[in-house]
Amino acid sequence: MASGGIECIFFSEFHPITGPKITYQDPPDYISKETFDVINVYIIAKPQLDQRLIKLNLGETVVMSLPYSIQNKKYSRNELRFNLGLLLSTKHPGGLNSYEPVIKKLATYMVTLELESQFLSDESKKEELSRLLPCIRRELNMKGNCVISIDDANTIFLSIRPVLKLKGLIEEVLFHHVPIMVNRVNFFKENISNDMVFGKVVDRIIKQIDGQGPVKFIADEAQIEDCVICTCLEHLQNYEITMISPEAK
Repeated sequence: MASGGIECIFFSEFHPITGPKITYQDPPDYISKETFDVINVYIIAKPQLDQRLIKLNLGETVVMSLPYSIQNKKYSRNELRFNLGLLLSTKHPGGLNSYEPVIKKLATYMVTLELESQFLSDESKKEELSRLLPCIRRELNMKGNCVISIDDANTIFLSIRPVLKLKGLIEEVLFHHVPIMVNRVNFFKENISNDMVFGKVVDRIIKQIDGQGPVKFIADEAQIEDCVICTCLEHLQNYEITMISPEAK
């Protein structure tokens, strides 16, 4: 699923001497110093906004980011404050909510890499971001997902989850209903399967759909909670991957 909505991706941090700064961004210099001076209080934010998703409307673009700080006495001022964010077009037809999981995953990856190998606090290792950011932006814009190896132990998996676009009334899924496949492969592979959590759950569900077994039976066979399978099947109806028969034949 091509996206094209990411106009810029950036890594910002708090420097102990010069204060908030954008260390890396792609395209280079896309966010001007003047713009950053205005918005940096929300990028390298106060503790009250730590680990909170922030959206800043800049007219035709929105900055979406998640400020983060790691507390440790080994850092200057006893903390490492950073933010890896996106500048998104408000005119993107897919909507902006689909990028929220990407932002949260990026923050989680950065924290993990720092705790494991000082990826952000070691200047030589941090330079790898100058390669990673263009790759992430290019792959997400072209394909809607990316898989990028950092080292032997860490790989970045990102996927822009499709936003539901209601095509009409979606029938509520109940346990006695029987789901029937309409489009088994193509749409699922192109739009859902790359999501590391949602895609795996849906994959387990569709493998059990044979047009005869009711929802409760499929949930038991796929080992998925009842409430989860009903929600997933309603999503699949919306994507026209499945339809619902009122009862088993």
